[in-house]
Amino acid sequence: MKRRVHFLFLFLFSLPAFLCAQQTTSRSQAAPMPAQPVPGIVSTSPSSNSATIAQERATQVEIGTTTFDLESAASPGHRVYEDANGNIYAGWHYSAEESSFTDRGTGVNMSDGTEWGEPERVEGALRGGYPTLAVSSEGDQYVSSHINDGQWRLGFHSKLAGENTWTVGSIPDNTPADLGMVWGKIAIGGDNEEVIHAIGVTYGLDASNEPIPYEGMVQHPLYFRSSDKGITWEIQDMILPGIDTSNYLSMGAEEYTIEAKGNTVAIGFFPGWGDAVVLKSTDGGDNWENTTLLDFAIDRYDDSYVYTFEETGLDVDDPLWIGDSLAILSTDGHASIVIDNDDNVHVTVGRMYYTADASGNRFYFPGTEGLFYWNEAFGAENMTNIALVEDFDMDDSINVTDIAAFFRSLTGMQSMGVDADNNIYVTYSALHELYIDANDEQNFRHVYIIKSTDGGATWTEPYPVINGETFEEDFLAQVEGVYPQIPANIGETIHLVYDQDFRAGLAQTGDMDPVETVSIVYVELEKDDFGAVVVSSNLNTNNDLQAKVSPSLTTGNVFLEYFPTESTTVEYEVINALGAQVLKGNKLEAVSGYLREEIKTADLAQGLYYIRMTAENAQKTFKVVKQ
Repeated sequence: MKRRVHFLFLFLFSLPAFLCAQQTTSRSQAAPMPAQPVPGIVSTSPSSNSATIAQERATQVEIGTTTFDLESAASPGHRVYEDANGNIYAGWHYSAEESSFTDRGTGVNMSDGTEWGEPERVEGALRGGYPTLAVSSEGDQYVSSHINDGQWRLGFHSKLAGENTWTVGSIPDNTPADLGMVWGKIAIGGDNEEVIHAIGVTYGLDASNEPIPYEGMVQHPLYFRSSDKGITWEIQDMILPGIDTSNYLSMGAEEYTIEAKGNTVAIGFFPGWGDAVVLKSTDGGDNWENTTLLDFAIDRYDDSYVYTFEETGLDVDDPLWIGDSLAILSTDGHASIVIDNDDNVHVTVGRMYYTADASGNRFYFPGTEGLFYWNEAFGAENMTNIALVEDFDMDDSINVTDIAAFFRSLTGMQSMGVDADNNIYVTYSALHELYIDANDEQNFRHVYIIKSTDGGATWTEPYPVINGETFEEDFLAQVEGVYPQIPANIGETIHLVYDQDFRAGLAQTGDMDPVETVSIVYVELEKDDFGAVVVSSNLNTNNDLQAKVSPSLTTGNVFLEYFPTESTTVEYEVINALGAQVLKGNKLEAVSGYLREEIKTADLAQGLYYIRMTAENAQKTFKVVKQ
């Protein structure tokens, strides 16, 4: 991964990037946090009724649409699956209205592996919201979306294999009459895939529209379990160990996610203003072990807590002083979890910094990049960063016009999967440095995917999912891709679904853009189409090789210069932006002192290329743009 000297944002609400290699402390301005989401209350931005160019796709397939473009308040959970018969299932947050969104609910579609069917809405006459999809290997489909039948409930809807219609219902709870349950997440487990694990948070407002706590905590997470496909629920309203007022005073909407495989269950909690933790059960949810991934600087934070420049004694990791406020490292709330074939838990979550003012108003830093990764081998409080924004113009900085308000890391909205060989895949949406929306002068986001073949120790360079082979090349600079999803269990190929439109940002929050139709698009990726360029490795670090490639912007050939400390063999290869090798050089014998080799790039097509050099048991990768 290229280490940049600095990361420059040219816009008002900004924050310098926080790199793994170094950090900067120049002054920037934070942006206000969004209001806490309220179930059922949405934007009524006017529709622009603008025509899209979605029909210009190349190999991508539109499998559905929505006008409600906020897929999740934080972590959506997995929404793409492949069953044992090769059928593919996808779900999304659905509406066809331009305001009010009375039809809001869950959109789903299914493919037999060759052709997609017609999309359908799950909840029938009920209005739903913020769904999670779970599908068994036999094709049993389950959806949880919160509904209101006079009281907020965790909706639980099923369509078992062989059935033609959805059964709409809810998960029973025992919350007080002035409270309900919302923002549910579900996962399938058990030896026979008949166990449903679910989690949600309590929700209710008093006569003054103030949130009502449950056991002292606002939006208290509670756990539920059914061992008979949701017919009965033997565990209801369970308070998980440590997920209570001993550590938290509140939990944000969807700042948690759940995954299950056999008798192993993992639930992660990622509040921006609290500790990031993962709970793991190896006995189907009876007992839990709690691991802290990130220890937030202030325990049991609430809005009455004010911290200033003069304050000392905080347990702050990786702080940044901005003016007289302390920006504290945390997560952005959007997390994904997978369980590998050895029952080990893997986690990704977006990286974020926060601050607050003297009145308790909260702020985030929209210029924060980075995608945290963790697995059990790392131990507690030991996450690493696996993705940054790509420096496409090769100037050692990221120059940004303006950032659309997603309230997430610039490298986030991720989804994880694992295949039969225990390879780990992560897809995510990241700001694109070069592509600008002419409507708002904001940078678009594009979708990328990376993988690890060694259990998370090393990761490939990002593969651009939106490229000239999957999308009409003339329109690459005019499209946004967000909320990408892949299955938790990857088969022979990767089934990827994401939200696509032609305007940067959201209509339902943040910038409050005009309501437009968003396409839910599907693309199938071959697992070997990417992965040639390794971000990091167990070899010596890249900086150990005294070498350079010039020029980095070229219309012809480039030159590799190497200054070896002793005689050695040198190899190089040229790899395109899709990860395919396009040129491999002959082995070169370098004597101590100096080597210069001309690399024949003149005949290559225009675009981004990587030149990877191997020598002295080390590797170094260079980026070259062919003009």
